Amino acid sequence: MKTLFTEACERQRMELYCEYLKKTPQLLAQLASVEDMYEKAVTEEEMLTRQDPESVSTGLYAARLASTREQCLTRAEDIKDQLKLIFGLKAELEEKSPALKELAGKDDPVSSLMAQVKEAAAALPKAEAGKKPAKRRKITGVKP
Repeated sequence: MKTLFTEACERQRMELYCEYLKKTPQLLAQLASVEDMYEKAVTEEEMLTRQDPESVSTGLYAARLASTREQCLTRAEDIKDQLKLIFGLKAELEEKSPALKELAGKDDPVSSLMAQVKEAAAALPKAEAGKKPAKRRKITGVKP
């Protein structure tokens, strides 16, 4: 049997690689939550235009919604940057690690899954200021 983890540095590479694999779904879930918050803020802003514009409460609430929308845009970009960094670092580990090279193959389900995650992350809609994001499908059977 060929041993893949003979060096301490190879074990460290594997530990880092596993951390990257754990972090990716967490960041994608955070991104989805941030995009949902953004959509809600945009919807509430649209609804708020039908309220009394002279009301102090309306003005304060509108300012809070605008702030929320801007924070969501900033956080979404930050998460996307983190994902790009993790994907780059993971790819670098895959290139340097003899164990990962040995384990990687054309029928490797982990590599296939990660390629799908990368494609999905790249295809996520980019929220732009002033533009309403695309509607998401509602989950049936769950009451808001």
